[in-house]
Amino acid sequence: MSSAHRPTWEPARAKADVAHISQVQSKYATPTHTRLKFRRPGDTQKRSLQELKAELEAGENRAFVERHPDAEMPHAKQPKLITLEEDADDEDLRIPAANDDDDNEVDDEDEDDDEDDTEALLRELEKVKQERREQQERQEQSAKTQQQLSREEEIARGNPLLNLERALHGDKIPTASEPLDTPQERWDDDLIFRNQAMNDENALSKRGFVNDLTRTEFHKKFMSRYIK
Repeated sequence: MSSAHRPTWEPARAKADVAHISQVQSKYATPTHTRLKFRRPGDTQKRSLQELKAELEAGENRAFVERHPDAEMPHAKQPKLITLEEDADDEDLRIPAANDDDDNEVDDEDEDDDEDDTEALLRELEKVKQERREQQERQEQSAKTQQQLSREEEIARGNPLLNLERALHGDKIPTASEPLDTPQERWDDDLIFRNQAMNDENALSKRGFVNDLTRTEFHKKFMSRYIK
C-alpha cells in the first residue's frame, strides 16, 4: 500500500515508538557490483573458432587421460584430410596452350575497347568543361559591361553640365502641363487639423465639420485613396 497520500505520517509517530527499530530494506537498495571486472589473459587476443575448438578438444583429451590412464581414448579425433579429385586436377592441368593464346587475344581486344571508350569520355568531358568556361566568360563580360554603363550614367547624372535640368529642378523634371515655378506639396497638406484658424467663413462652411471623424471629408478621401 502506498503512503504517498500521507507524507507526514511517519514523523508524526515520533521516536518513542519501537516500531522504527526494525527496518525493511529493499533488495534494490543494497550495494551491488562492488568489484570491477578486469580483463583476463587472452581476452584481447583475436583467435579463430578453429583454434578455440582445437584448444577445447585438447583440454577434453587431457581430462579423459587423467581420469582413465589405462583406457583407450575413444574421442580422439584424427585430422581431417581434404580429398581432392585427382582426375579433375589432371584434366585441368592438361589444358592445351592454344586456349591460353585465345584468352590472351580476347583480353587484348577488351583492353583496346576500354581504352577507346576512356579516350572518348575524356574528350567529351573536356568539351563540356570548355563550354562552361566560355559561358562563364560571357557572363562576366556582360556583367562588366552593365556595370560600366551604370557607372557612366551615374557620372552623367551627377554632372550639372551634362544634366542641366536635374541641376535646376532636382529629381522632379517639369513637364509641359506643369509650370516650372510650381512649389512642391508637403506630405501633410491635407491633414484634418491643418489650417484650422482661417477666418474665411466660406471655407469653413465648405468644410462641413461634424463630430464623427469617420464621416469627415478627410476620412472619405483617405479611404478612397488607400482602401479602394
